[in-house]
Amino acid sequence: MTDPGLSNRLRQHSRRSGLMVGLSMAATIAVLVGGFVAIFALTLPWISDFVPLQARERTPTPPPAIVAQVEPADAGPAPTSVLNAITGNQDEAAAPAVAPEATQPPEPTETPEAFEPTHAVRNANGESINLRPEPSRDRPAIVALLPDTPLQYLNEDAPTTIPDDAPGWMRFRTEDGDEGWIRQIDAVEIDDP
Repeated sequence: MTDPGLSNRLRQHSRRSGLMVGLSMAATIAVLVGGFVAIFALTLPWISDFVPLQARERTPTPPPAIVAQVEPADAGPAPTSVLNAITGNQDEAAAPAVAPEATQPPEPTETPEAFEPTHAVRNANGESINLRPEPSRDRPAIVALLPDTPLQYLNEDAPTTIPDDAPGWMRFRTEDGDEGWIRQIDAVEIDDP
């Protein structure tokens, strides 16, 4: 014969145990995910050259829209006079209709120097290369450049801050006008610019 009190206590005990196991698993998963995010955030400046950013798509810039100013022929009565005619309120003066102003496209700004490619991004296993705002891996990249992207050398070099045998940095401008630093080993000189 079974004791109903004992069965009831065993069921309650197993429910509590299951709840505690579930809570411990949730806490363990939360600690693991938080630890991974913290480690990734701390090591991002050092691994960002090995884990490339998503490369920017090269899309052509659409030409500025041409806006023509159209003179209204006979627009009819002003909206307020129509409203006054419907409501029977003839005492208020009708406001004149105002035509919207046409917007002029902005004047194109000319770059001081035309882009003349002198180098290209080295095709290192088909991976993109990061263009940096400073000659260092401490700050996030401006943009990730695809292999064989043309670059214009800006005649500036900087030594590396890591070991003495590591390559230095060179300053470049992209065809899109972005300026930044790339390691010397990641750029190849173009023979015929």
